[in-house]
This record gives sequence, structure tokens and C-alpha cells, in this order.
Amino acid sequence: MKPWELVRDEALLLGTFLKRNQRFAASSSRLKGEHELVRGLSDLRRMLVEPPPEAVEEVMAPFLAVVVSPETTGPITGAALTSLSKLLKADYISPDNVKSGPAMQKVVEAVLNCQFEQSDVSGDEVVIGRIVEALQSAVECRAGDLLPAASI
Repeated sequence: MKPWELVRDEALLLGTFLKRNQRFAASSSRLKGEHELVRGLSDLRRMLVEPPPEAVEEVMAPFLAVVVSPETTGPITGAALTSLSKLLKADYISPDNVKSGPAMQKVVEAVLNCQFEQSDVSGDEVVIGRIVEALQSAVECRAGDLLPAASI
């Protein structure tokens, strides 16, 4: 599977997961239409043409927004972290792209600033495990070499 196809698949999966939660369903949104977290993922999914490599930060932004949102539940945040890990392992962020260093920095910052509604201890521990997995994926992926030592 090409990395862009994986991005679209993960955006669909995470967007569907968000919509299953009453808070993010279109009918319960504070504004008309989709919740901003769902909208960012839907916009990615609807893109028919892969954006240029320079848009890597914009492509990763909807996933990072879910990770740092205090409105999301542990399972939703865990799913976003899993999506990030998959994208990193698939080398969606290429070390050959000049925008990859800042993109990797934003990924690590988002994971380190991960927020979610805490619910039960075992569920929260799963999210913590996914945080560790996402950080490990960031360090081990090919673009991981672009991370400054202070980030790690």
C-alpha cells in the first residue's frame, strides 16, 4: 500500500471512530456540520490527488489535533496514536523532504502533549502504551534521524 493510501485509510478509520462518539457526531456539533476534528480528517479522505511532499505538516495536522484534544476519549486518542505509528512506520514522512524535520518535531510534541478524557485505569494504561509506541515509531522511522536530540 502506498503511504498516501494509508493516510486516507487511517483518516477514514479515525473519522468514523470519532463520529461514533455523540460529542463528535454532526448532529451534536456546536456548529452546523462536522466537528472540526472530524472535518480535518474528512478533508484528507476526500483528497483525490496526493498533496505535494511539502504539505506533510498539513497532512499530519488532523491526526495531531485529535491526539492533543482534551475533548477526546482514551479510545479515540489511542486510535489516533495508532494511526500516527502506522504512518511513521510506513515512512509517510520522508527524510528527503525539507519539511520533514519540522513535521517530525510536531509529531513528537503532539505525542508528548497528548490529552484525553481519563475514564478507567486499564483504558488509560492502554493509551499510555500507545504514546510510548508512537514515540518509538518516531525515533525508529527513517525520518527519526531528523529529530534533534533534545526532542528524544
